[in-house]
Amino acid sequence: MILTIKFVIEITENSFVENFSLLEELITYARENDILFALDDFGAGIASFGYVSKLPVDIIKIDGSIINKCTADKKHQAIMKAISVLTKELGIKTVAEFIDSPEKLERCCEFDIDYGQGFYFGRPVDIEQFLQKL
Repeated sequence: MILTIKFVIEITENSFVENFSLLEELITYARENDILFALDDFGAGIASFGYVSKLPVDIIKIDGSIINKCTADKKHQAIMKAISVLTKELGIKTVAEFIDSPEKLERCCEFDIDYGQGFYFGRPVDIEQFLQKL
């Protein structure tokens, strides 16, 4: 098995609102060094969709508060669908946070979310346990 490692810089909306010019420098550095750029907690902030048009992100991590309600709440399902359509059109990968049940995973698959993370797949482990699983 060949293990490919990509470095990803994750930022949240709150971490860059006040330092937008610094963020642009960070993105430039990341691009020059083959580092991917992820916007974390997407959908939780007021202006999340607006940032996608201003920032050349590679990955959108859908906020867990949306995923937590995605199996029963039509509004959250509509938000997931909108994020999926937007990211597919822009060539951005998606990650659903907080997947902790087969029902949430199924809903994410239904909306063509690219990747998932959460306790359904596994709990956090220390580095020794991680290396043993490889």
